[in-house]
Amino acid sequence: SIDSVPLVLEFKPDMSYYCLKKISVKRFEQEQYEAIKAIQIYREEHIQSQSLAAVHFNPENILKRMSFRWAGEEKAAADANTPQEAEGAS
Repeated sequence: SIDSVPLVLEFKPDMSYYCLKKISVKRFEQEQYEAIKAIQIYREEHIQSQSLAAVHFNPENILKRMSFRWAGEEKAAADANTPQEAEGAS
């Protein structure tokens, strides 16, 4: 059952959850860490970019970023040579 599980971890790139039943810790030497550090950073950045792509390419966000508005009829522009009526005219 879920009550006996020590940790439930959200994994955002796949919009899913991982349920960890057992955790083991393995210590690395400094040389081993340096060897795998670059690959691990690349992998994490790739996962993060996949998460952001779902937000970035969402049609609503595209419309918002582009300040998109549907085309509509423009109001007739007032002619500069035609005198305007005064608001308080009687």
